[in-house]
Amino acid sequence: MVAALTSLALLALLPAEPPTPGPEGVVSQVRPRGLEAPAWSLRAAWDDVAEEEFAAWVRALGEARERRPRRIHQLLADPGANPLYTPEDARIRWTTDCGTLPYALRGYFAWKTGRPFSFQGFTWKRYTPGNHPRQIRDWSQYRTPGAAIRAAMAAANSGHFRMRPELEGTDTYPVEVSPFCVRPGVAYYEPNGHVLVVYRVDRSTGEIRLMDSHPDGTLTLKTFGPRLVRGTARFGGGFRGWRPYTVEVLDAAAGTFRITRELNDRLACHDGREPYEVRYLVEGREVPYHAWVQARMRGDGSMVDPLEEFPRRLEAFCEDVQRRAEVVDEATAAGVGDRPHPGSIPDNVYRSRGDWDTFGTAALDARLRFAAMDLARLVLDTLTWAAQGRPRLDYAGGPRRLLADYRALWDIYASDPSCRFSYTGSTGRRVPLELGTVFRRIWDLSFDPWHCPERRWGAGSGDPEHAACRDDGTKDRWYRREARLRHRHLVKATGRLDLRDGPAQPPGPADLGGLLQGVFPGVDLQALLHRLRG
Repeated sequence: MVAALTSLALLALLPAEPPTPGPEGVVSQVRPRGLEAPAWSLRAAWDDVAEEEFAAWVRALGEARERRPRRIHQLLADPGANPLYTPEDARIRWTTDCGTLPYALRGYFAWKTGRPFSFQGFTWKRYTPGNHPRQIRDWSQYRTPGAAIRAAMAAANSGHFRMRPELEGTDTYPVEVSPFCVRPGVAYYEPNGHVLVVYRVDRSTGEIRLMDSHPDGTLTLKTFGPRLVRGTARFGGGFRGWRPYTVEVLDAAAGTFRITRELNDRLACHDGREPYEVRYLVEGREVPYHAWVQARMRGDGSMVDPLEEFPRRLEAFCEDVQRRAEVVDEATAAGVGDRPHPGSIPDNVYRSRGDWDTFGTAALDARLRFAAMDLARLVLDTLTWAAQGRPRLDYAGGPRRLLADYRALWDIYASDPSCRFSYTGSTGRRVPLELGTVFRRIWDLSFDPWHCPERRWGAGSGDPEHAACRDDGTKDRWYRREARLRHRHLVKATGRLDLRDGPAQPPGPADLGGLLQGVFPGVDLQALLHRLRG
């Protein structure tokens, strides 16, 4: 347990200066004990990756409900519907209503992925104004996952969402209406005492689909529209996201820790003003609230500066590639690639031990693939918007000029030392690696530390550097068998991960232009733009 606590201390994302506790200590609480025997052990923190995983998981449940009417416990007990399923889920018998469904989902996900779970342990009156957070409880105060999640459900009702936007320490907070912030897992609160959970957002049409739970436990599905009452600032209505929190271990032996809820001004999506305006404009024309939401979700009402977004995302990508280069070189120095391949791989390559954990790159590779897809999507979207004259683009030129600007930025970063890479090859010589090469090989990078360094960097038989690889036939077969796992772009932090647990081909959005063939070099984007303009 002490080792687990030490790992937790490294995982915690702590602010530089702990925030001052709010009313009744709802922002920061020190627990004198609890980590020595909590409902579940911690393995990860709440961060952007966690929220992406949570959104993907909620979407999977919602789409499984589309296929067949089921209650929440039936969805959780179905391996085909629940990506986090383990056999113990067959015993779950939770009955949710609209106010408890969000807590059941958040608590279950926290349990399965080994993240902290904190909630307001007080039963509010559903229609009382002036609600504020108090009596904060968390997973460490319970002995089993079921007890912790049932306690949250017993305390919760729609009154937990009925809180003003400026309050600190709340379980949820009002979010900016944008595709990044309104995503699966976010709740929608109607001030008449009703709560729904977003499970899918269609970025092309702006349609938002939601799950609604009823007192008998049944789940129904709804589309966001005028029939859902608009929220107000006084009663905290509208779309509300989950507030993240960090854990700091104070005394590992005693199990003492501090749990701190993030402050509003540090939340990228917190918005206590715009969701509650009295009038809304889309392209200079006043529209009803629900029409404005739909326009924002398809991008009509939010601005994107492509010359700011593109370099920001490219810098982050290069930082992750540099970290990967360090790990692969460490594996080479340790001689892992020279050993015979083991007869099996871990049950879950994202949650492994020993050399797989120290020298493997499964989670990092998934993050790189996600970032590469996101960058390609940004390029394609903004070129399309420039061709169509979409007002959401904060850019004065057309698609040809934007393409030229993208090329210039690409050339700057591709020649910058921070985006130029190298690795130690099988012969001991340093092998240079360009940014465009990493993009072209993004689906071929091997996470397996037993593979030669050339294969770790995706070099195939057609690449000159592959000639130095000394992998035998067994390692060749493992590389082929691991192909589906290399096509994953989201981390599955819990449960088993089968060799078949991934797509046979890379996800569709990333295939456009083969990730633009390294984004730009050698790609006939003029033909692409011709199709976009047509």
